[in-house]
Amino acid sequence: MFITKIRPQGVLGRLADKMFKPFMYLVAGTIWEAPQGTHFWNNQKIGSDVTQQLDYGDMVINCDSDTSIHKRRFLHIPIFHIPILGGWRDYLVIEPSESQSKWYIGWVGDESGISRIPITGNFVRVLVGSQDAIFFGINERGEQIKLFPTPMRGRIGEGGSFADVPLR
Repeated sequence: MFITKIRPQGVLGRLADKMFKPFMYLVAGTIWEAPQGTHFWNNQKIGSDVTQQLDYGDMVINCDSDTSIHKRRFLHIPIFHIPILGGWRDYLVIEPSESQSKWYIGWVGDESGISRIPITGNFVRVLVGSQDAIFFGINERGEQIKLFPTPMRGRIGEGGSFADVPLR
């Protein structure tokens, strides 16, 4: 069984998130949806030693990437996370197979990691980018949980029933 320890977010990370929240609404181009909530200070990087232990059968593999959009950066700032500057807008909604009181979303890709921000609901929105992505879930005990993609997909700025769901 796969188990990993997730470092707590910390006071400084939570404070930075609060300070950045108005800016995140601005770069999303909407105040009617939950803004992007993951920043580099909230990500726990993981290496191949960890990703090799994951059960890929319990993961969500997003094969709906849009290769016409790129993972652009400007002065090391990830423009791809800034919708008003042409960044990624499309998202899919993921849910765990069983209700969790607190869980975390992680991803496997060029740079694999886990968001240190706990998810307390049954859904999370994840961005659809320029490459296929693989998402996994970790419960509060550090165990991998089975995830499912919902049929819900959306676009930042178009609202919808999942507009208040955390965007990681």
